[in-house]
Amino acid sequence: METATRQAESEETAADDGARNGADRVLATLRLLGSFPDGAGLNDLAKRLNSPKSSIHRALSALRRAGLVEQDRDGKYRLGYGFLKLAFSYYEELDEIGRIRPVLTELAGRFGETVHYAVLDGPEVVYLAKVQPAEARFRMTSVIGGRNPAHCTGLGKTLLAYTLPDRAAVDEFVGRFGPLERRTTHTIVTAAGLLRSPSGSRSAASSPRSARHEASSGTSSERSPDEDH
Repeated sequence: METATRQAESEETAADDGARNGADRVLATLRLLGSFPDGAGLNDLAKRLNSPKSSIHRALSALRRAGLVEQDRDGKYRLGYGFLKLAFSYYEELDEIGRIRPVLTELAGRFGETVHYAVLDGPEVVYLAKVQPAEARFRMTSVIGGRNPAHCTGLGKTLLAYTLPDRAAVDEFVGRFGPLERRTTHTIVTAAGLLRSPSGSRSAASSPRSARHEASSGTSSERSPDEDH
């Protein structure tokens, strides 16, 4: 009796592990597809996720049934309109975004520059809102939900300046998330450099020239939040 009970518990545990692994694979597949706006094939997805094609195919089938992923005529998979509707419906209902958007619109109109609203997530800055006036001197390629290393943008460095108040905090940040990526010769990658950057991030680092130097990925911020206000 005891042996049978243990076997049943073992089988139940294995089933739970399998379900979790399957769910993790579905989520990993969904997240990876977000990096392929033009779609990706089954072979490429399986290779990148280091999983059998049969497993990724099952994950894609589940996502298609849910309306979150679609397949084109060439057999490539991409995020579907169901996913976009879900994401943007949630985004538009965020109280935080609703409160900040009028402020961003006013600032963009006043300065004639692109204005971002973002938060820090670990070592990265995540863009939550963006207003780009028609007369903006530079067209910004940043996207809502996009990420960039905080130390590589004027906006990110300004947020870090208020988050890391002293040398100990800066050292802890660099020790935890370093080595910091050097995208260009202008990128600050040391604790000493970050410690000196707060005053610079309120002026030179927020200028269009500095932003273009720093953000070689195409994502940058024209102005720092404190300057905009």
